[in-house]
Formats: sequence, structure tokens, C-alpha cells
Amino acid sequence: MLDCRCINSTWSSSMARTDRPGSRSQVFRSAVDSWYYIVTFGAPLLVIVIAYLEAGFRSFGEALVVLGVVLIAALIPLWLLLSTRYTVQGDELRVRSGPVSKTIAISGIRSVEPSRSILSAPALSLKRLKVAYDGGQVLVSPADRDGFIRAIGFGPEGRA
Repeated sequence: MLDCRCINSTWSSSMARTDRPGSRSQVFRSAVDSWYYIVTFGAPLLVIVIAYLEAGFRSFGEALVVLGVVLIAALIPLWLLLSTRYTVQGDELRVRSGPVSKTIAISGIRSVEPSRSILSAPALSLKRLKVAYDGGQVLVSPADRDGFIRAIGFGPEGRA
């Protein structure tokens, strides 16, 4: 479990750098909120229903076209669901989500803070971590928050 100091209002604005446990590759999958499943699978079904109610399907070919478009549109969120992950290997953090990939030097990470930002990010949950680094920031939502924080060498006591 995530140390409670990391998610309540008394948590400091940044976590402390600690010794990282080894340099082997560690992969952290994104946490996924239920809203993501609703949007991913509910929206395509809604499009089919609306298309049918508004225009109807005069032929099997029309139905196949609508189904094809919906399936292609559904593949993108499915791709994000299957590919969103955060890999710590050596001195790098690799953030990947669908076609987007970013590599961040762990030595350049300045702070890690909890966030519930709704900004677009390679994160499938709103229970996020804002990772500020030299040159920018990224929002991530690892399912194993404690393990991720340890893997990048931070702890709940502030910057060491």
C-alpha cells in the first residue's frame, strides 16, 4: 500500500530521493479507472445504437461499414489499455502509452507529487503521480504506486 503520508493533505510537496533497489528493469502497468472501461466499450456501442436509430441500416453492407468504423475507433483506446506502462531500467524511466513514448533520466527527476489532474496524460486512472523532471513534467498512474516511487528512488520524507 502507498504510505498514507503520500496521499493525504500533510504529504510534502516532493518526495525524498532514496537509494534505488538495483538497476534491473522494472515494469509498472497503469492503474485503470472504471470510467476508462465505460468510455472504451460503451462509446462504440452507443455509436452503433445512435447510427441505427437515426439512419437505420438499409443493407448488410451499411451495417458492416458502421461496425468497421466503430471497431477501428475502439482499437485506439484498447491499444492504450494494453500498452500504457512505465519502465525503470538503469538510470532511465520510460513512459509509454500507445504511439507516445518518452524517456526521462532518473537523475533529472526533481519531485513526485500525487495528482488528480484531468489533463491528457499517459495515465488511465485519475489517481496519478506528477513526476517533475528537468525540462518538464509527466502524469503517470502506476498500479503499484509504492513500488514505482521506490524504483525511481523517492520516498515520503522529502528530497534527500
